[in-house]
Amino acid sequence: MRRLALILVLAGQGAAADVFDDLIAREGCAVGPPVLERAADAGLDPTDVTARAGVYLITGQAEEVGDWIVLGPEACTLSPPEPETSLTLDDPLVQSFVAPDGSFEDHGCFLVDPVQITDLLVLNRGMEADAATRDYRAFLATGLARGELTFFSADPLRTPPSFQVMTGDCAGLGSADEIAAARAWRDANFDRLLRLASAELPCDPDISLMDLGTLPEARLDEAGNAFVLFEVFLIALGAGWIEGAGPTEKGQPRPPLCNPALDAG
Repeated sequence: MRRLALILVLAGQGAAADVFDDLIAREGCAVGPPVLERAADAGLDPTDVTARAGVYLITGQAEEVGDWIVLGPEACTLSPPEPETSLTLDDPLVQSFVAPDGSFEDHGCFLVDPVQITDLLVLNRGMEADAATRDYRAFLATGLARGELTFFSADPLRTPPSFQVMTGDCAGLGSADEIAAARAWRDANFDRLLRLASAELPCDPDISLMDLGTLPEARLDEAGNAFVLFEVFLIALGAGWIEGAGPTEKGQPRPPLCNPALDAG
């Protein structure tokens, strides 16, 4: 009866439930210690967040894995997040890195040496190195999630020259139809791929989403983009799902990218 009462009380708190849903979507359908810290920093009550996640445990729509509660697909659908960033493709700083059509063998517009954007955020906009790295990664993640950027090649032996820009005068150039189809496949399979990672990959900094490429269950032959896992990895990195990743630090992957129960030792 106490469990039923808790479910009814929390279900009736619509505004708070919306805040919880937004938090969980940003955090990859997972609640753990670093998520609770960020919730507290945002003015949310960590106890309430844990209680709401616990409701899904009670109803069988989540599982407890180590210190984490991972919501199942019935309770939370994993989709490409769009982390906040100060950068847009229209930003003059970013535009200075966009090479026009024809600059590469592949037809289209590309970002040239875009990692240098972090240097300019430090030099021209006064950011600390860690903040500049996070902002740049969030920019890539949001651009990939929205389809404004892609890292596309149908051939695994032909690495793209860089991130291709798919907006403005650059939209429709090159393999635009194939890129659109590949993005649709990525987004439709985003939840499935990450739940496969949650089932198969330990939370080891030396293991990444690219290791899913060895599993037939990933069905990457259907993706259309040989670098789809790299895009998913960059989206997850920009969203902060690899804790402590910095300019030189690998960081610690966490659910939904992996399963702590599979960790060695």
